[in-house]
Amino acid sequence: MKQNKNKIINKQKSNAYRKKILLIFTGISVIVIFVLLNIFYIFIYDVVTQCDYFNVKTIRVAGTNHLLRKQVIRQANLSLNQNILSVNLNKTKLYIINNPWIEEALVQRKYPSTIIIKIIEHMPFAILSMDQKYIINNKGKIFKKWEKGDPEDITVITGVDYRDIRTNRQAGSFCYIQVLDAVKYKTEYENKFHQLKIKKIAVDREIGISVIPDVYKFPICIGFKNLPEKFNKLFYVIKHLKKRNELDKIVLINFNSLNRVIIKQHQKKPCPYILKEV
Repeated sequence: MKQNKNKIINKQKSNAYRKKILLIFTGISVIVIFVLLNIFYIFIYDVVTQCDYFNVKTIRVAGTNHLLRKQVIRQANLSLNQNILSVNLNKTKLYIINNPWIEEALVQRKYPSTIIIKIIEHMPFAILSMDQKYIINNKGKIFKKWEKGDPEDITVITGVDYRDIRTNRQAGSFCYIQVLDAVKYKTEYENKFHQLKIKKIAVDREIGISVIPDVYKFPICIGFKNLPEKFNKLFYVIKHLKKRNELDKIVLINFNSLNRVIIKQHQKKPCPYILKEV
């Protein structure tokens, strides 16, 4: 009985020993296979990255408007004949959107030898004239400081300050929102009537919005309310005054009230003989 018990115990010990050996062998095998696979992958990666077949031969750029294709490629820090797998797509995207003109960017690989760059540029909407000049997009956000060579034929906005401006955290003040609407409406009506080009828009918290034609330079006060209707009537008024050759005589047009237009003209100088008699 005692001998049978010893045999069972010895057999159990032997089995446990075999299991340990098998476990160790299995662990070593997994490590060896893992190391071999890594060596294999490194070898394949080296072969692929050094193969001319995967060198960049074409860089496509889509979405440019203000920028040139070569400017985007230079901004992306890309060049032909570099290996396509060595291009870090996320890093390249960060390089691209570092350009203030670029709002969004997408970088893709097309095997075996093409890099595709798609960008969305900020559309210059107006120039904010404060202590310095800044360009804003159609969302009212500043995207760059105005510099020589930047667009000059867009509307200049005066009378706003940094507290008014729309950012990612705030929608912008009432005055700022209204003046952005004024730029939008004046662009629509300029395209519709072709009678008057408005270069400057000034905003005052008490008086409201005033627009200044590019040629005649007199202010047109339109206030804050009913801007679409006022612009619509304004261009008909300008058309009428232009037909009568009276635009050169205008000093001020007040359009604060939708139902009334006040036009102030240059005062004619009285005759010197009359002055003398007086």
